[in-house]
Amino acid sequence: MKRLSLLALAIVLLFATTATAQDWQIIPFQLDATLTGVTFVHRDTGFVVSADGSWARTADAGQTWHKGSIDPTVKLEDISFLNGTTGLVCGSRGSLYLTTDGGSNWQDVSSGDTAHIFFDIEWLAPQIALAIGADRSAKMPITGVAFRSTDGGLTWKKLEPMGIGYSEICVRADGAVYFPSFNQLLRSNNQGRTWTRTSTFDKKQARALSLYGKTGLMAGPGGMCAISNDSGKTWTMVTQTESSTFVTAELIDEQSGYIGGPNSMMMYTTDSGQTWKQELLPISFHILDMCRIDNRVYAVGSDGTITYKKLK
Repeated sequence: MKRLSLLALAIVLLFATTATAQDWQIIPFQLDATLTGVTFVHRDTGFVVSADGSWARTADAGQTWHKGSIDPTVKLEDISFLNGTTGLVCGSRGSLYLTTDGGSNWQDVSSGDTAHIFFDIEWLAPQIALAIGADRSAKMPITGVAFRSTDGGLTWKKLEPMGIGYSEICVRADGAVYFPSFNQLLRSNNQGRTWTRTSTFDKKQARALSLYGKTGLMAGPGGMCAISNDSGKTWTMVTQTESSTFVTAELIDEQSGYIGGPNSMMMYTTDSGQTWKQELLPISFHILDMCRIDNRVYAVGSDGTITYKKLK
């Protein structure tokens, strides 16, 4: 009887784990390269880039993909599309690429300074875009670097230095633009022309940022996690396990959101970040980027892995 009870318990636990993991679905993607960026412009139309200089597009919510190569010598880091045809990609060696035909052709629009590495790129308006990263030629290699375009991505102007450790750009629904730097959060209310700085935490580096309404979420290495309930003016630490590293964040609304990172670390909150619960994924991989479109959240990362979850 005892053995039978233990077997029954094991079966229950197995089905419970499977059921939890099945909330996240794997999308077949025949490319082993690490996927570093993902964006969707429509519930059916999305794009990814990879560390081997490749890109891919889906027109059916990820069921099938058209793949291509931009530059196999460049590690691509992020991708942003203004609509279904106009997009930008950034990466190592100061690389910036522009497409105006949905990715069929890519134009090298780099500034020419190969010492930079760009980690994130975003459209701020139909003609305005921002790329941020690190200046490897500086005395301190993690000195932040930011470039802004005002002609649809064709040319780029370097912004004045504003700190170190630039990471993820977040554009709020009201048009305000944010990105974290070491010990501070930078904000622009005029599409990147001028910036204000808000102090955050001493000796804490945020790698991920998301804002929705008045709720703000930052996360990073060493279990770093912080929340704001006043649109990023003030922040409260809610540190997770110190061995955790978070590299991407996505708020769904003012109460719920995700933070993700290496080793299948996917955490979920339903109370504006006060408490977090780990979600099980159907496959083990390093999560490197997330995005949300309509009722789906997508996560991409190592080994060409793409997963998604339907929001309830």
